Amino acid sequence: MNEGLAPGTAKAWALESFEVAKTTAYWPGAPTGCDHDAAPVTLPPGYDGPASAAVAQQFEKAGVRLAWVLNTLLAKR
Repeated sequence: MNEGLAPGTAKAWALESFEVAKTTAYWPGAPTGCDHDAAPVTLPPGYDGPASAAVAQQFEKAGVRLAWVLNTLLAKR
């Protein structure tokens, strides 16, 4: 199994995802909150490339981790 994908805990995986979000989705000058009455946030040029790559990687990890959880649970049957 690839290093860093599984095993682990849901908490560790969530914290890892949060770190990815902080380094990929949030940029210097990004608004700190969500004002429901504010206009949409304008994303900086080039934002979509790194963000799309991070999303693809996180989906891949989620699939591997889900398979690990299911295999672990089903092996106990």
